[in-house]
Amino acid sequence: MKRFIEVNLSLILLLLFVVGTAEAKKLDIRRLLQKSAFYDNKVVEIEAEAVGLLRRKDGVWLNVSDGFSIGVWVRGDKKIVLPTRFAGYYQEGDWLYIKGIFHAACRQHRGETDIHAEQIKLIRRGRKKTENISSDKKSFAAIMLAIFLVCAMFFSYRQKLWKKKS
Repeated sequence: MKRFIEVNLSLILLLLFVVGTAEAKKLDIRRLLQKSAFYDNKVVEIEAEAVGLLRRKDGVWLNVSDGFSIGVWVRGDKKIVLPTRFAGYYQEGDWLYIKGIFHAACRQHRGETDIHAEQIKLIRRGRKKTENISSDKKSFAAIMLAIFLVCAMFFSYRQKLWKKKS
């Protein structure tokens, strides 16, 4: 009898471990969108950059991207810290870990594909981008400027000659 209980207890613990770890799997957004039927109404985990924020009276839409984009719905009654920096030309957005329920065609939001967030954590704070221009590009720009100036002087001189003949 003792052996029977040990075997069953081991099987139950193994089952709980498998179910607990299979509940949510960190995905990229591309895979999530490609396999949307499979992940529909399941708990998913993603890591993505904050792109935009739209406040509504009953919650917040958070747009995130990892190369592909998706909307994340955060209900107003959730105590979730929202990002403060969003991606733009001169700035990187906050990188976030998001855990929530994926909806391929959300009934609450007119059939939109979205994630209803249960948990959001900040992975890395966004920062300003610094753009380094290579010396090849600087040289090319200088050559093109010189060519432009020579052409402008040529056409200006030619136009003055044409006016004198008229």
